Amino acid sequence: MTLARRTFSPRILKKLATYVVTVAFLITIFPVRTLAWGGDGHRITALIAYALLNPRAKKNVNILLQGRTIAEVSTWPDDLKRPWLGQQENPACVVPGVDGCNPNYRPETALWHFVDMPVEGDGHFSNSADYCRSTRQGDCIVLAIDDFVVLLKRSSEHAFSGYKVDKKRQYHDALGFLVHFLGDLHQPLHCAERNNDGGGNSVQVTWQNGPAQTNLHSVWDGELVKRNIKKMPSSKQNDDDYAAWVVKNLSVAERDYATLKSPTIKPGIPENVVAWAESSHTVARNVAYSKPEQAGVTTLDQAYFDAAVPEVQTQLRLGGVRLARILNEIFDKDIH
Repeated sequence: MTLARRTFSPRILKKLATYVVTVAFLITIFPVRTLAWGGDGHRITALIAYALLNPRAKKNVNILLQGRTIAEVSTWPDDLKRPWLGQQENPACVVPGVDGCNPNYRPETALWHFVDMPVEGDGHFSNSADYCRSTRQGDCIVLAIDDFVVLLKRSSEHAFSGYKVDKKRQYHDALGFLVHFLGDLHQPLHCAERNNDGGGNSVQVTWQNGPAQTNLHSVWDGELVKRNIKKMPSSKQNDDDYAAWVVKNLSVAERDYATLKSPTIKPGIPENVVAWAESSHTVARNVAYSKPEQAGVTTLDQAYFDAAVPEVQTQLRLGGVRLARILNEIFDKDIH
């Protein structure tokens, strides 16, 4: 698999160090973002991948998980992005250690969750563009995935039991980040923005029988995922059963790609992180942003949901298949 490369990675390859950055500074330079896919989408992507792991890979992944499930670690990186706990901003959290603030806050991880490729552009990723510049607060999801793949390959060089505690934690965290970011990469509004809208976070929308007002990003994070789950029989409207249904209905080509039996899903279509980001960007441009920009609140009609719901199902499926592929490539071997 060809992955985007960069010449620097001391942040990742040493200790994933935490930088001390004030909340005021972060808010000034970054748009406030909601969580990608929400918990359901991340867990579904992870569960699909886990079901497609080859036996040796599953054994080695379980060792890195250290008793946690892949579904549990799939949502963990979202807990690190904000200095406050929950969704409500807390101005007291400028200072570390304040009661009620997030003790696990790691500001350098915030930019790893997305890549704001403008829909006004040509749709091609460039690691020299402003949307993926290296800063003390990170760079972007494409290069972050690359770094964590490199780190996990390093973890597989020796038996996990032989590493010191700090290395074990480093590799465990790397697995959680990789699982999470493969989900993020397949949420289309994490690979696009329109006129600096933060991936739809500043686009206010509503729909019939929906909330009076929410943002477009949240629709793709949660509402569209839930609409897919609700297509299941009433007794199976949950993440585990939905993921199992997706796995059962995978094509032979998708299953073969995930399990290392084939180099691609479709002949001639590249499978690498850059290609996946560009594909998600295309979905954002053609579907998520299909409504023209307008002032005030945009009403999403049934035609919008009819187009968007199956796209989300496809993205969840492909996210799981591609995550399985990466994990099988790294861990489907005997590690001594």
